[in-house]
Amino acid sequence: MTNDENITVSVVIPFRADPQLPHLLLRLEDLCAQSRADGEVERIVVDSSQDLDHQRACLDICQRYSIRYVEDRQQTDLYCIAQARNTGAESARGSVIAFQDVDIRTGSDFWPRLLKFIQEFGVGRFKKLYFPVPCLYLTSEGSDAFTSTPQRTSVEDLLCGWLMGDPRFVELLTPCSSFMVVDRLHYLSIGGHNIEFVGHGFEDFDLHHRLVAELGVLPRPANYYWDSQNWQSPHFEGFRAQFSLLGRCVLSRGLLTVHIWHPRPPESKFYRKKELNGHALAEAMRRFDESLVHPAPLIASESRDKSFLFLGSDNSNSCRTLRDVFPLLGKPIITSEYHFFDEEAGRLDTSKLRRALEDGRVDRILFPNPYRNSARLSILSWCRENEFPFVVFERGALPDSWYFDNSGFTADSRSYSRENWDHELTSAQIEGVSSYVDLCLSGRNTLEAQGDLVGASILSSELATRNNKVLFVPLQRPSDTVTVHLAGPAKSFRDYLVFIDACAERLSDFGWIVLCKRHPWENHSPPLRFARYVDPNTNFLDLLAMCDAVALMNSGVGVYAMMASKPCYVFSEAFYTFPGLNEKMESLDLDGFIDRISCGLTVDRQRMFRFIHFLRNRFYSFGRGRFASWLDEDGSTRKVTTSIDFYEIRLPQLGTRIYSEPSVAKIPTSAPLFEQFRLSLDMNGC
Repeated sequence: MTNDENITVSVVIPFRADPQLPHLLLRLEDLCAQSRADGEVERIVVDSSQDLDHQRACLDICQRYSIRYVEDRQQTDLYCIAQARNTGAESARGSVIAFQDVDIRTGSDFWPRLLKFIQEFGVGRFKKLYFPVPCLYLTSEGSDAFTSTPQRTSVEDLLCGWLMGDPRFVELLTPCSSFMVVDRLHYLSIGGHNIEFVGHGFEDFDLHHRLVAELGVLPRPANYYWDSQNWQSPHFEGFRAQFSLLGRCVLSRGLLTVHIWHPRPPESKFYRKKELNGHALAEAMRRFDESLVHPAPLIASESRDKSFLFLGSDNSNSCRTLRDVFPLLGKPIITSEYHFFDEEAGRLDTSKLRRALEDGRVDRILFPNPYRNSARLSILSWCRENEFPFVVFERGALPDSWYFDNSGFTADSRSYSRENWDHELTSAQIEGVSSYVDLCLSGRNTLEAQGDLVGASILSSELATRNNKVLFVPLQRPSDTVTVHLAGPAKSFRDYLVFIDACAERLSDFGWIVLCKRHPWENHSPPLRFARYVDPNTNFLDLLAMCDAVALMNSGVGVYAMMASKPCYVFSEAFYTFPGLNEKMESLDLDGFIDRISCGLTVDRQRMFRFIHFLRNRFYSFGRGRFASWLDEDGSTRKVTTSIDFYEIRLPQLGTRIYSEPSVAKIPTSAPLFEQFRLSLDMNGC
């Protein structure tokens, strides 16, 4: 058997013995005999056979050739190859998976070359990159020639003969086949193959459709949902035209499989479903395009003995945003927090909660923002009082950042304690975090949409602040969770704003100007007498560069202030308040604040590097979010996260998965990749 630590690729071989297809057991033995598990490749036979004798025969073959055997007992009378492939993917030990049916064969040097191509192409390094391996479908005569002993013809000979017009050995070449190579976690997170396709055919096209949509680099042909049933058409039309592009790079490297001919008796239930599946495909494709909802995430076998309670509703935005991590957490039990809350009594029904946790064998509770309502907050309090494991999920303070915290929510969490981050860094770590800080301050990616950067000097001139010192006050949303629940010494947004206006009046005597910027999602600016509002489109990074000090409640701008080495005075409970980084104010004491800002403070740059290094490389996860927004009744903008494309995942006690940051560059139709369709594209002005 293979050492788990050495496995790169897990090859899933779905199998089901069928009395009407007696050749299948012979094909399985032949495939296993040529595919002994070794090195970086493990083979997994997923057996869905219904008959006990067939199950024993399959197990015996696997044991004889040291192939992993996995039972698939979820099958019904009609074979679902999609289910079998999903079962194999859940059980896989490699970070990359491939699917090989029992009728597929490869050349003698195929696997070393495939492993090399996987590494060079980037499957597993880039989450969504994947590829199918083209396949030559052989005739009966071609199959005899390829499988004969000694072998009378090679894969290369078969391809060359077909290209030269010899019809004897090859029926057709499919540049996009069911033999695909894909990142395992990505496959699990999108629900793998759709098990609505039972019987023969089209489940692989449905998966290609969703994988290509996630990849987002290939243009769609005209009349996309139409099945031309022709892989060699010169017209860029129908989904096969797009899918055919996927295998071009693979074929250019000489990577090719062959499909051994076999009969397809019409009396077999498996083959009778093909026409129905073909009709269902276009409907499934359209349904996905309208909703962007995949099948439910699959559960990785290493997490199969775990289950977690997710407080929310199935198919909600908060549920969909976490599909990339669900396979790692275990079986989700999705229930609204109000299910455990007695609204009449205004308290948590602890007996109902305990019963649900015990019945579901739940080992942790996952909270999206536990302060969102009193029901969630009461469950968080119960978890702490009873030392029941929990994980809080929320957005972080750096671009693309999110966090999974098993200690709490922002300032009420112990995760930010100094002992977790205040450690000396190596020179390489300092160099890395310094580059990251420069990137953040360059404004190429920010937490919220900002206006164009104009530079501190130009902004200072526009605002006529050249002869004054500037206190920058980034305002938060009055209704934000941290503004309401973690207001601390600031008391409330209203109290804080009154205090800032009073500061502006007093500080003017000392040559200071107070500039306030409302939150990007707010549409109204509360009135101020002495402090000034800047244009809402002003980039906060220009204000940071221009200012002499920052005052805030607990805005994420406080993290940017330390990165910019600006004195920052924090008036609420914030996770980033530490000596040497900023100063936490204990009250709305006007005289005390005037004294403090007059004395100033210096940001300890080495300590700042340590804190940012902790957030960036040890605590935060990273993913690109999609958001939907609307205007509320009060005229303010509401915004919700609809999906997150994670490229770094850090789960407490469950490990880390890091991909290279994704590229979204689309491949133009002018690329040589589209050579087959050049005339069609030119005629249509593409």
